[in-house]
Amino acid sequence: MRVAIFAVLAFAASAAAVLACGEQTPATPGSDGGTGNETGASPDATAEEDAGGNRAPTGCLLRTTDYTIGAKAENVPRADAPNAANWTNVEGALSEDGQFASVTLEEGQESAELRVSGFGLQIPDTAETWGIEVELKRRAPDGGVEDHQINVEIEGKPTRFKFVKGPWPKSIVGTHAYGQAVDTWGIDLYPADVNKPSFAAKVSVKRAADAVGPVTAIVDSLKVAVHFCPEPIKK
Repeated sequence: MRVAIFAVLAFAASAAAVLACGEQTPATPGSDGGTGNETGASPDATAEEDAGGNRAPTGCLLRTTDYTIGAKAENVPRADAPNAANWTNVEGALSEDGQFASVTLEEGQESAELRVSGFGLQIPDTAETWGIEVELKRRAPDGGVEDHQINVEIEGKPTRFKFVKGPWPKSIVGTHAYGQAVDTWGIDLYPADVNKPSFAAKVSVKRAADAVGPVTAIVDSLKVAVHFCPEPIKK
């Protein structure tokens, strides 16, 4: 419904705005994930506020949910990486409470998927959904960790994953938002897609080429925010 419009919009703005990246285009920090913020704090927009003044291509002033925590976290093996390392203490990724999900990578390893679902979103059925952001708070104390894939899981609709090319921070739990206010992750996006309990966000990591010895990735929280027009603009 909105993929074609977004593709044109993103292409036209590519010289001046941050863009989402897909499978074949590596991103640099800030070029993937909307704001590209690397901080220790989360945006505080609520469903009653607009998404920083952003408008949909139709002209509607976008509203946004707050960054929302999930109810379920799990380690999901990857068929494309049989020797992928498993995440431990996965529930540590649900909220910022001093508990962390973590995975340690030996030479030649990538991680399994850390999957968070059960966000309990209730976007009105009459709304137009224009974007999903995934907020990841993460750290690699020993260095040597990079994004493999950050993705959203929507039932029956394969999406385009994202990543930032560059190392995870060592000394702080850095925050990065993947996706933008107008970013449907390559699919026709509807309220029912994100309202389902099966809607999920997931992350997997890999060792950096210059990593030495075992390296550990730590995730403090994995949240999502959805941007939408409450009612379609009538023409």
